[in-house]
Amino acid sequence: MKVTKIFLFIFILVALNCAGSLTSMKEPVEGKNLIIGSIIFENNGYKNRNDVYVGNLEVAIIGIYNQNGDEKVYGKLVFTDENGYFFIPNVPDGKYAVKGIRVNLSGQAYLTIANEFRTAVDNYQIQPTENIVYSGSFFDNHANNRIINLKHNYFTIHANSEIRHGAYDRIDDFKASNGEILSRPLIYESFISKYPESGWNNYLRQIIEQL
Repeated sequence: MKVTKIFLFIFILVALNCAGSLTSMKEPVEGKNLIIGSIIFENNGYKNRNDVYVGNLEVAIIGIYNQNGDEKVYGKLVFTDENGYFFIPNVPDGKYAVKGIRVNLSGQAYLTIANEFRTAVDNYQIQPTENIVYSGSFFDNHANNRIINLKHNYFTIHANSEIRHGAYDRIDDFKASNGEILSRPLIYESFISKYPESGWNNYLRQIIEQL
């Protein structure tokens, strides 16, 4: 059997301006998993602006999974909803991460941010073009009870173009640079609230009960 080593980088070039989409809800398929997560993007002085963005952000998700002994790269672009949440149903077993995001800075040019994932260091940087290269292997978000929780991803860009990123289970009364107070519950709870009839909810509730 041919097995591709994890440390080898596989590149898939995706143009962000034409591939993103809002994901439609689909019921669980045997052997597949649900990705859930959210994005908050705070502009703290970059180009003399102080804003917080959550809705209609384009999110690039990367994954690595095994298919018949071969290692495959998974890549998908999705939009966040009005509250910054995103999901992808029925992805194969593997490991996944937020590869990057694309933000329209209040009518200005789009800003694309990505992480190379060549090391375990959290290192998101501004990209020179609107494209994201799906590469890397140093990420490790696996399924728990068929749910892959990519958490609340809080990105901040500062006046000097430095990017800071944190991933949190929940956010409690955080004050952004523009004075906005941000709170986010567990993503499991948010998904259940928005899609109360979804077949994924049994798996989500089981995880909540174990917390």
